[in-house]
Amino acid sequence: MKTALVTGATGKIGRLLVPELLRQNFKVRLFLRKKSTTSSPNVDIFYGDITDYQSVAAAVSGVDYIFHLAALLHISNPKASMYGKFYDVNVVGTKNIVDAAICAGVKRAILFSTISVYGVTPSNSYEYVNKVFSESSPANPLTIYAKTKLLAEQYQASCVTVLRLASVYGTQVTGNYLRLIEAVKRGFFIIPVDKNGSSVNRTLIHENDVVSGAIYVATHPQAAGKIYNLTDGYVHSLEDIIRAIANGLSLDIKILKISKEPLKIIVDFLQKYRGNNIEKIAFYIDKLMENIAVDGQKIQKELGFKPKYNLQNGWYHALSKK
Repeated sequence: MKTALVTGATGKIGRLLVPELLRQNFKVRLFLRKKSTTSSPNVDIFYGDITDYQSVAAAVSGVDYIFHLAALLHISNPKASMYGKFYDVNVVGTKNIVDAAICAGVKRAILFSTISVYGVTPSNSYEYVNKVFSESSPANPLTIYAKTKLLAEQYQASCVTVLRLASVYGTQVTGNYLRLIEAVKRGFFIIPVDKNGSSVNRTLIHENDVVSGAIYVATHPQAAGKIYNLTDGYVHSLEDIIRAIANGLSLDIKILKISKEPLKIIVDFLQKYRGNNIEKIAFYIDKLMENIAVDGQKIQKELGFKPKYNLQNGWYHALSKK
């Protein structure tokens, strides 16, 4: 029986990955912090600290595959003083996983990264209007989270595959997309647009396709030592995403398109104030104007992986129980 170690198993992807591995007849081992709790049956549990090599090595010994999800995730406007904590978990933790994997002769370690390593496309420059990042595009991480995830990628080895995840959505959607859902429920949405009336572009991946994609790549011989963007295979405008969310909620939505320039003025004005609520509003508006689109064709062409969910059935599945 194949044995898989999952780090970060209590996170939103880990909670879906573990039962799917069990369904596919993997023997599953979890690496958890001592304070973590889980109700996952039929699994072995190793407790330890991802930054402690000895505890990582003990958990890795004897496994065939590793799915490394454990990370300090993106948070809004983290203080610069938090860099050390992000570095320890995301970079040192990944180095420990890879070193232990090599020593133990693991068949494949899947490192979960992010398309945030590319940065954002400048939306005010004509040459970048239709810019789509590929795996060969230069990285330009802008946040502490993205910077440390890119540093973690440097530990790629012949037994390692890196998956750069697009924005993940699904039944456990959180963060900015949860805010989008709540905004759509009000039946009215303001979208920033450029001079041609076009909204920014985004790339998404459904949570179930993250799970199936990760297992698919882990067991595919040609994926070793590679980096792949994991997306639904399409580039979506913000407007299309908003309408898909509305359809998933069976709601009519009225959309007002406003030029980015006055919105930028509003953001600059709000950021002059120090109140937490005002800063959050400014941050959210700023996020609405970010333009990031990546090409997800490499994994489909090289490995034959086909995502199950598109924008319409994906959001319907995500929101049908909300």
